[in-house]
Order: sequence, then C-alpha cells, then structure tokens
Amino acid sequence: MLGMSALKFLEDVGCCRRCILVYLGDRSDILYAQLSLVNETIQKFVQQLNTDEEGVVVCSQDYSSSEYKENNDIKKTIVNDQNEVCTDSDGTVILSKNGNLEHIVKKQKCAVCITCIGLLQWGCSTDAVKLLSESVSHAGHDAAGFTLALSFPVSLSLRVHWIWALLLQAYPQFPTKGRDDHVGTIKDVWKNVVGPQVAAVVGKTFIVGPYQDFVLNVTSTYIHDLQDCKIMDQLCGNMFASRQKQRRKYSNGVYSKQAIDTAIKKLSDQEFLKVCSIPPSIPDEAISFSSLQCLHAPIYMAGRYNKYSRDLPQTPWFVEGERKLESSVQELLCQPLNKAVCAEGREDVDVRCLGNGRPFVIEFINPCHTKFSREDISKLQNLINDSTRLIRLRDLQIIDK
Repeated sequence: MLGMSALKFLEDVGCCRRCILVYLGDRSDILYAQLSLVNETIQKFVQQLNTDEEGVVVCSQDYSSSEYKENNDIKKTIVNDQNEVCTDSDGTVILSKNGNLEHIVKKQKCAVCITCIGLLQWGCSTDAVKLLSESVSHAGHDAAGFTLALSFPVSLSLRVHWIWALLLQAYPQFPTKGRDDHVGTIKDVWKNVVGPQVAAVVGKTFIVGPYQDFVLNVTSTYIHDLQDCKIMDQLCGNMFASRQKQRRKYSNGVYSKQAIDTAIKKLSDQEFLKVCSIPPSIPDEAISFSSLQCLHAPIYMAGRYNKYSRDLPQTPWFVEGERKLESSVQELLCQPLNKAVCAEGREDVDVRCLGNGRPFVIEFINPCHTKFSREDISKLQNLINDSTRLIRLRDLQIIDK
C-alpha cells in the first residue's frame, strides 16, 4: 500500500524518524520532541495513506546502483531504533583562547540522516542543548525570553529537493502538500524541540515567532557541503560556470542558498533526476554548530546636557593619531552608561543648543542589562554629574527608538 511503501522507501534511503514524519506531512511541532510520539504519528499517517490508496503501489523506479545498496545497508542498522539520536562517540567542546566556540564532532554512533544531515538527530541531543544553553548563560543578558534563529548548510535544502523528486518518481500518488515549506518545517521542528529544553536550563521563556528583543543566532555547517553542491555544475552548468568566473561579484559564495534554490526552481523533477537518479550518499558526519551568537535589540537613553568648557569637544579629537584633548562629551556621557548597560554605545547629538541643555540620544548595541528602574536611572545621572564639572546632565531616561 502507498503508506507502507513510502515509509519503507524513506527508511531505506536513510531518513531519520523526524524527517520521515515531515515528509508524511505532519506540521504539529509539539509531537517531535518525543520519538515515541513521532513513531506513533508515523504509523497513523501510514494507515491513513493506506486507507486512501486502494491496492498495492509498486515502486516505479528500480534502484540497482551500488551506492543505493550501500546507503540502504547502513540505514538498516538504525531504522528500528526507538531512541534514534545521533550522539558523539567521544565528542568534545573546546573554547579557544579568543573565546570562540569550537565544537569537534566525531564520527557518529548511528547513521546520519540523509535529509537533515543530523540536525534533527544530534542537533536535538542533550549535547547540543548543553552548547546552546551555555551560550545563552555566558552571554549574561537579562532578557526574560529568547528566540532562536538558525542558519543551515546549503546542501540541506538541496537534499530535501532530491529526496522529494525520487519519492514522487517512485510514488506519484504521494501527497505533496508539505513539499514547498519542507525546509522551513525542519527549522521550526528543530526550534520547538530544543527551545523548551534550553529554556528549562537557562530560566528564560522560549518564544515562538518573530520575537526580536533577544535572539540566539545558530550557524550550523556541514563538512561536505561544498562537495554536495558541486552537483549543480551538472544540473545548471552555464549558470554556475558564470558565477565561478565572477567570484568577486558573488562574495556570498558561488553555491549560495539563493542561487541553488533559484536554479532548482527552473528545473522539473524529470530534468533534475536525469542527473540525480540515485539518492545522495549518507553523510559520514553530522552538522556542527560553527557559531553561537546572542544578540539583544538596541536600547536608547536620552537626556539633556550643558557643557561648561569651550575646550571640551563633542567627540574624541585626534590629529594624525595623536590625541589633542583629554576628554569629550561623548566619553563623559557614554563611559559610565556603557559600564551599567554592558554594551557598545554611540552618541547621536541633536545640533540645536537650547537653554535647558542640548538634547542627546545614545544607542546601546547588544546590551546585556536593559531593565532599569527610575531609581537606577537617577543614580546613573548623579554618578555622571558627580564625576565631572565639565558637563551637567538632566532628564536622563530610556526611550523608544
């Protein structure tokens, strides 16, 4: 029957259980956290497809290549594993001298998914959650909630398209309602599996949706990404040959996600399968997190100041690298506030000079501390006024942009 045949196809080519459920069309993110629920839902979808399709559907493509058989043999070792999660055999986490995260991913104990390249396997494991949680905790932001943003290897979207083309060639009756947003669904599944786990560790609320105040940006990479993408030279040779010759123009990469997506959309499945007639190889390593960066939306402080020295410039004054004056308005204002907010600051001064003082606005980029009471603001203002006689600050406050 269609359900059983399609399930066997996806298992045999090397899809993990979560990816199989995405192919079957489920978009209920809450189900993906527990693999027991994933397997139960897979069976329900399979039964539904069997009910909808009368008779036995025979695969229309006879895969006989050695590469397919090799992939099949590898995957058979794990398709019945109810606790399918790729973990490192002896993976370690290293912090380099400059503080950047370097994650060394060793060869996996189980086969890496042919579609998500381990994003919904190792990427959802306790090791991955630990890395994400440590990144949020070490950043020191006081935000009550956070959201996740994910950048994934270009080859992931290529592999998704590849498996869909093969699946529909084998079973033309298979429903395609989830094909267009498949990659987006993988992202959402990953976020909704790991987000609540990270939240439980760091004591913040995981926010689903376009929450912009505090975000953990995750960049994932795959060691063989470029090798996978070179198949585009055969699919759209002229386009990518031209991009190869104009590397300066295409600084974001010859095989960018946008370029590959654009090229694939111009190809029919039949044209695609003339070159990609067998499944891609099973990855020998899962993706890794190459960059974890916490970013908070800017906050703005405004007020007025009076300047009592003609020798005090607005900004630090340098001539040929040599400092001419000891201080500036910007430094007298920004340095104490930067220390309190823990962020980079920039003074944006209105050119008017009024009797009640010159207005100013300071933008704080990626602030760690954003919650200030009126008493806190008053103390900051007094701190600045007590530290110098060159300027006098009044009406300090936090404002919207």
